[in-house]
Amino acid sequence: ENTFKNQPEKRLAALKTGPEKQINEAKSQIVEEENQLTQQENQLIAQKNQIGENASAQAIEQINAGQNQNNDGKEKIAKAKAELAK
Repeated sequence: ENTFKNQPEKRLAALKTGPEKQINEAKSQIVEEENQLTQQENQLIAQKNQIGENASAQAIEQINAGQNQNNDGKEKIAKAKAELAK
């Protein structure tokens, strides 16, 4: 980079056409690829979280269903006890 330090016109020309342009393009491409990977990673995390939420929701539904069955069973037992107490 110091090759054209005191020659701004040549430095500018090198930036537009020479190896520095290729280096800058490569840096830009790397940054772009890194951004894409970050986006993909964020999407995967979001999907993973969604799967977790769905699994949790399903588990809660199953627990609620089990509790409802238990409550129904308790009601039936209470009714049977009441009938026996008569």
